[in-house]
Amino acid sequence: MKHGKKTGCPPLLTEQEIASQLDAVASIRCGLAQARKGMGRPADEVCDDLEREDAYWSSLRGALKDVFAEKRDEAYLRAERSNFHPKKEHE
Repeated sequence: MKHGKKTGCPPLLTEQEIASQLDAVASIRCGLAQARKGMGRPADEVCDDLEREDAYWSSLRGALKDVFAEKRDEAYLRAERSNFHPKKEHE
């Protein structure tokens, strides 16, 4: 960015940055072509699906909290952990 500030010219891009921008342009063109053909889905529909999916994963994330709350037993939790990550026997 210093190059641009000193000379007034835009900064030079690396090959990786150029490739990344070309990939982005190609993806946008592909998406526009699909939209023109009637392919794809409305953004509102996609956002609704993502919100439902996020709510589903959030509910799964807390599923074991209910089990632990019922047991209220740290020994239970330790046993579950040891079953999940069993100790390897030495040869």
